[in-house]
Amino acid sequence: MRTGVLLDGDVGYFSAGLFPKFGATHGAFELATGKILQRTPLDVTTQGPLEIRDGRIFAHTGRNPAGRVYRIVAARGVELSAESRDVPSEYAYGFAATSDLRFVGGDGKVAALSATSAEVQWQTQVQGKAYSIMVLDGRLLVSTDTGHIYCFGDVLNELDVVHNSETPSKPATADGGNDLHLGHAVSSLPSRHGYSLIVDDNVESIQRRIRTLLDQTAMQIVALVPDEISPQIRTYWFEQGVYGQRVVVHSAEDQQATQRYAASIFNLAIGADRRSMLPLVRPGGVAVDQAGVDVRAKPDSHGNWTHMYANAGNTACSTDTAVDHHQLQWFGEPGPRAMVDRHLRTMPSLCVDGRLYVPALDRIIAVDAFNGAPLWQRNVPGMTRVGVLKDCGFMAADATSVFASAGDTCLSLDAWTGEPQVTWSLSNLSADWPDREWGALLLLDDQLIGSVTPVGAARRTIDRSTILEAAYSDNRPIVCSESIFASPRDAAEITWRYDADGSIPHPSIAANGRHVFLVRSEFDSAQSAVPGRTTWDVMARENTAEMVALDERTGRVTWKQPLTVQAGVQNLYSLCSDQFLVVVHSFNQTTVHYDIRVLHTEDGSLVWHTTIDSQKKIGGDHGEQDKHPLIVDNRLIVEPVAFELDSGRSIADFSLNARGYGCGTLSASLSGLFFRSGNPACYQFHDQQIQTLTKTTRPGCWINIIPASGLLLIPESSSGCTCNFPIQTSLALAPTE
Repeated sequence: MRTGVLLDGDVGYFSAGLFPKFGATHGAFELATGKILQRTPLDVTTQGPLEIRDGRIFAHTGRNPAGRVYRIVAARGVELSAESRDVPSEYAYGFAATSDLRFVGGDGKVAALSATSAEVQWQTQVQGKAYSIMVLDGRLLVSTDTGHIYCFGDVLNELDVVHNSETPSKPATADGGNDLHLGHAVSSLPSRHGYSLIVDDNVESIQRRIRTLLDQTAMQIVALVPDEISPQIRTYWFEQGVYGQRVVVHSAEDQQATQRYAASIFNLAIGADRRSMLPLVRPGGVAVDQAGVDVRAKPDSHGNWTHMYANAGNTACSTDTAVDHHQLQWFGEPGPRAMVDRHLRTMPSLCVDGRLYVPALDRIIAVDAFNGAPLWQRNVPGMTRVGVLKDCGFMAADATSVFASAGDTCLSLDAWTGEPQVTWSLSNLSADWPDREWGALLLLDDQLIGSVTPVGAARRTIDRSTILEAAYSDNRPIVCSESIFASPRDAAEITWRYDADGSIPHPSIAANGRHVFLVRSEFDSAQSAVPGRTTWDVMARENTAEMVALDERTGRVTWKQPLTVQAGVQNLYSLCSDQFLVVVHSFNQTTVHYDIRVLHTEDGSLVWHTTIDSQKKIGGDHGEQDKHPLIVDNRLIVEPVAFELDSGRSIADFSLNARGYGCGTLSASLSGLFFRSGNPACYQFHDQQIQTLTKTTRPGCWINIIPASGLLLIPESSSGCTCNFPIQTSLALAPTE
């Protein structure tokens, strides 16, 4: 509930729910008794204090620069309608009104407008963007994004900047014994962070268990207890200074009323019957009772997302088989502040065994994929790369570690704690690489595959010129390496090395467990205006280029085939399965076309070849020339059509022509496709239907919807977006049961 409560006589009004698809309502209740008088479904997100004017209640709808508000009639019956603020665009941030005046906030200024003519009655300066405005007791309160608060009345007072801070909670101390198995359960947890649930009806054991978890973990603790004892438990932990910080109490008449909680949401559940509690525990989590401890196994239906395009083969498809993700599992941090501007199209997040790794500005944020609990953050200076569709991924992960490259260095971090394990430095690996940076990063079982590129080849600058040069429109340069090598995953040494004597464009590098595939051009991109960057036309049209397969264990060339491309080539991607290597490049005719070649991975012989017309305009500024293909089982999907991978036969009942607007590219599980269509959307193979996943959030501009661990994970990647949607948040969706 983000509107507060509006008091009007003996009635209180409120609106609740951020996601209308999952339940959003407007309600009224009696102040004296708390009795609900009415509840009406809403199809918008209401945020900000409710206002009453002329017998109507106005509820703001969040981030909307057009200034739209929602109007609700203040009566037992509710009429829903919209009203335009109709204010100048320079005052697009904050809004409040009386019957005579409209108070509006802009960038560095606040003004009062006539309610009838919209003429400026007065205007004054403030520091920052005036996002929040309130009329109270004849005064105008304004807060800005710089943290300043202003009060306008007879005089102008600038108040001190307000900082929110968290007070470390102090563990409660009291006498009490330990549960027989609780200590063992805590020691069985892979992480001491997350959420725990205690279901109990005995005050003494509840307090003892809470105390144990406060002392031995960093978890948030939820206690589900009978109504009659909940005030006593709340009061005690409030007096200890931890209620609402680490401990909350939910009361219920029925101690088995655990259906209020999402499945797999807790890391630890403590109750009278651990078997009945196990569905509430995430895979790898623990359920405990007086008889023993159970660890929930990982379901076979769960898949992982270990590289930028799901795996080292760049298929952009996890092995997840969960379908119909229509339940909200969690939402919250990380938010937009630490994220890379969406227009710069940085690397997607990774997810392995329920750990979500979010690449932020020169840092990795790790959260529990099942409940959003923060696990750790690690600053990695120089890590951020942008325009990755013309480059490659700079992170990889598996069951024990996450790897990240920055500058000439790559490091591995512990999956659960983020603690450093091994560090690789190019200058230490070879005397030939004193002024080079890490390019590609692939993880293949016990091997790390890296590549070497000139300093400055990767795009790292966060500004508009980089957006235009890297991420959109035609003839944008590709980042290239000059060498590729292998190293043990646990030792900083070279196992083998391949020098291209030319350029290796990053989007062409893929691996399937036996071979590493790449395009080699005779053109030396180190001689380009920006060393390490050049266009596909130069590499593959003006110079000899070939497709090369290297033995993954030795680095020796297994086979190579000449690569020819059409004039006006824009981008090229390699992706592979066990048997097939797919090479897709876009090129311009009157519209954007995609050339598709499928080769045998063992010898490079051609399996089939075709060209499709995407019917998208050339020179497009929303990624028309950059759509990444996918391999989903035996389907090869090159938007907007699909083929049988092994035969090249067109799949007639498949089409994404109606997927709608969106400059990002597709991600997939074995059950469906996921993409941006204004809001997050999906195409399910079983019913061939396109559905909107939420109507209140917007995903990023490359891959941002990650199907892994049985969930759909959408980490916040809309930072920098000014479009009309109300919420910037990370969230996870779970399958309907």
